[in-house]
Amino acid sequence: MPRKQYNACISDFITFEFAFFIPLTLIRIIKTMTTESTPKALEITDASFETTIQSNRPVLIDFWAAWCGPCRTIAPVIEELAQEQATEGQFVVAKLDVDQNAESAIKYGVRSIPTLIIFKNGQEVDRLLGGQHAKEVLKARLAQHIG
Repeated sequence: MPRKQYNACISDFITFEFAFFIPLTLIRIIKTMTTESTPKALEITDASFETTIQSNRPVLIDFWAAWCGPCRTIAPVIEELAQEQATEGQFVVAKLDVDQNAESAIKYGVRSIPTLIIFKNGQEVDRLLGGQHAKEVLKARLAQHIG
């Protein structure tokens, strides 16, 4: 009799495993696949900074840091802009981690983050400070420099 109870426990465990663990694992895999396939903002470094801003299209650069709360607040807006521009191609969206790439931040006088700077042909044409900018506001500022 105790052996049957033991078998029942094993079958309950297997049912639990298939009912909960497997679907959760599949959900994680699907989320990973969809997030990896969506275009993201170009992650640049001090080494690639100057070549990135030389574009004849406007280049929006988000100066950010991982520990910065307002940077995390505006990050989804930056990523949405990057996804839209993957198909439209009117401007470039990039991110520069100031903790890892302080040289460019110092060169352009970034003293608080997030700082969003729009460059065109290697020159700064606009600057926005703070993380409270809606996507439409950023697109309007970028539109001023298209063409």
